[in-house]
Amino acid sequence: MNDGAEPPNLKLAELLRHPEDLEKLPALRAELTRKKAAVDSQLRVGLAEQLSITQAGMTSISAAQQTVNIIKDEMMKIDKLCAEAQNMIRDFPQINLVAQIHRNFEQVEVMKSAIDTFATNLEELE
Repeated sequence: MNDGAEPPNLKLAELLRHPEDLEKLPALRAELTRKKAAVDSQLRVGLAEQLSITQAGMTSISAAQQTVNIIKDEMMKIDKLCAEAQNMIRDFPQINLVAQIHRNFEQVEVMKSAIDTFATNLEELE
């Protein structure tokens, strides 16, 4: 039996070239039935493995989706608490503005310090 690419008619004609070959039919049939059963068994095992892998993947995706939903709910709670805290402080907009001005002032001081030391750094490099 060849590589399996030949049509069944040619294979059968090759196996049954002589009238005596008809006596081999029961043995050939038994061999082909055994091979078919082996292939069917391999296919069932492969299918079971693929099904198991697919089910595990679906379970993993479902668990990840639940985790994402939990995180989303927690983030919404945090956002709500933050908004409530801001509303509790009557002067929050002014405090926030002063804090922003302070951060900007600190950045200006860092830039001024960098400019002041620029000449010294340049001399060191030369």
